[in-house]
Amino acid sequence: MKIKSIFCLLVVAFFMVSCRHHERKSYDEMGSNGLTTRTENLQTNLRTFMNKGVMIGQIYDSLKGIGWKDKSHHSNMFSICDDYAAVGGYELMGVEKGCKVNRDGERFDVIRKDILRLCKRGGLIILPWTAPDFDENEDMLDEYVKQLTKYLDSLQDGYGIKAPVVLCLYPLDGKSWYTQLSAGDYKSHCDKTIDKLHKAEVTNTIYGFSFSQMISREKINQYISDDIDVINYSLISQTKNVESYRTNFHKMLQVLTSVAPERYMVPGLTTGIEGIPDSVYFTGTILSAIQKYRLSYIMFGANYGDSKEGHYCVPYPGMNNAVISDFVKMYNDDKTIFLKHLNGLYLKY
Repeated sequence: MKIKSIFCLLVVAFFMVSCRHHERKSYDEMGSNGLTTRTENLQTNLRTFMNKGVMIGQIYDSLKGIGWKDKSHHSNMFSICDDYAAVGGYELMGVEKGCKVNRDGERFDVIRKDILRLCKRGGLIILPWTAPDFDENEDMLDEYVKQLTKYLDSLQDGYGIKAPVVLCLYPLDGKSWYTQLSAGDYKSHCDKTIDKLHKAEVTNTIYGFSFSQMISREKINQYISDDIDVINYSLISQTKNVESYRTNFHKMLQVLTSVAPERYMVPGLTTGIEGIPDSVYFTGTILSAIQKYRLSYIMFGANYGDSKEGHYCVPYPGMNNAVISDFVKMYNDDKTIFLKHLNGLYLKY
């Protein structure tokens, strides 16, 4: 009887050890406010790192460029200055419906790999979510948030360490359904979505507010939720009217950089002129803005397609040498930070 009891105990112990062996251990530490420590550190460091300079990035930097797509570790920016973007942007529209590709035709599994690669190198990750209309169907919104939560949770490596990200909910692009909402209704909708994400225990996300419309300083405050850490102005021009671009550029940067400190937010800029018609754009417009305005990051629009189509906001090998030289001058400026010189964004100081 005693031998039988010992045998049973050994069997139970074996299964307990076996189950424990197959459990996935996470090395991702939790902070004090419900976020991972790395995400909390990002929240703090985005503000303090502004004293070091401005991080320079690009949408889909290492996913596509002029004449190529989905080539491992490839980048037009790297080809020009031997350095990668310190900031990466990836659109999430489509993830809420379980799609395999986003609205820009980028596969979500490839985006995930690129996010984890950029996180491992210490770069900043910006994720706009241009969500479709849920027709006031609360169950549909819940499903959208569930799928979004699932994807955000999947942004982790083999040790269970999640990539901290800035999630820009409902970017005001002037075209999407929610841009027709009043400021109060828009804010209420954002608050509700953020609350759902909190309840879903999303732990690797801080929130951003992104806009591309011309909005006054007074009006913009009516749109912004209290949970917002990052405010992003987006101006990507598809015309070659440089003067019009510059006028809007400086006008809205004044709004951006005056609102941000009042609300203890980090100001960032997504910008570019497709085709780069101005040969001194990077020193004359971008560097002058860096010297005049206090910004956390500048992220250029994506490069894609054939060179003749003109869909590029960053120079690529083989184009006008004057533009390439101008970009390199911006790269070499002490106030710009590319990936090689971005250290400790997720560390505690």
